[in-house]
Amino acid sequence: MAAPSGEANAAFASAFAAHSSPLDWCEQNYAVTPHVAEWWNTWSGLVLCFPVAPLAAWLFARMQMRVEPRLYLLWALMCAAGLGSAYFHATLSLAGQILDEMSVIWLILYGAITVGGDSGGCLGAIYRVACLLQPICI
Repeated sequence: MAAPSGEANAAFASAFAAHSSPLDWCEQNYAVTPHVAEWWNTWSGLVLCFPVAPLAAWLFARMQMRVEPRLYLLWALMCAAGLGSAYFHATLSLAGQILDEMSVIWLILYGAITVGGDSGGCLGAIYRVACLLQPICI
């Protein structure tokens, strides 16, 4: 297998560069610290990951053991969405934007599959759509 070209390496590295994302509208950049682009959005992502996801897993621990152990992955995906959001808002990089958006899409799709299950009606339809979209989003 041939080694990647210098252009491919540069394109890959540029995706991780600060401000490589075309999106930048949430808040004033570097207002609080020179190291984090969007301070408050970065912290909201970290709060979603660290206190919220473990607390939710702990609060629902009894139900998860009796009803649905798959919900642990839902909490892990919630943590991944928080970390992806924090990375994106801290750097405003294209790679961070992709991590942020993909982790939220995976969280929503897995949540729809977990909650929808094999039931009929509206939840069954959401389940079928999520099953169809999941391979496309990966």
